[in-house]
Amino acid sequence: MKWIQHFYSKIVWRIIKNRSGYTKREIDELKKTKWLPQLTDISRGFYWFRAEMVKTNRCSVGWKKGDSLYFDFTGMLITRKSPKLICPHAIAALSPVMYTCLDRIGRGADPKEMQFDHVCCTDPGFDKKGLGNNVMKVTCERIPLWDYLRNMIALQPYLFFYSRKARGTEPGGIE
Repeated sequence: MKWIQHFYSKIVWRIIKNRSGYTKREIDELKKTKWLPQLTDISRGFYWFRAEMVKTNRCSVGWKKGDSLYFDFTGMLITRKSPKLICPHAIAALSPVMYTCLDRIGRGADPKEMQFDHVCCTDPGFDKKGLGNNVMKVTCERIPLWDYLRNMIALQPYLFFYSRKARGTEPGGIE
């Protein structure tokens, strides 16, 4: 069973490297962090984060109670599972929660045990001169096998191809 974990870890590191345009030296630096190596644990890949709309009030993109946004185990939006229209106000509010989930994973804690699991989109709502407002509950859930396989197939090109586009024009990142 240990060889499966080793093989899976190699695949995930290769996908991270190629998808984000990292060099071998940069990957070696990332491997020294506390949180990122936790993502290459095979048990983490079988989960996703779901942000379910538990309350909506005049949502300008038309979300209704029960609609959900899905994020993979690295915090990336799974667009095929999410509504066609994505609101920047919801994404902005969810970003800190995704980092909290990833931090819990990196520390070996269970992201399912987050105390603060509800978030409100950043639009103040119609009565405050905004467009609408949503309250979302973030959960960490086991992925159904079919969806897990679809996610892995979508990442398959990054096993073989390096994304130069992801790297951008600033090699050191934004100063």
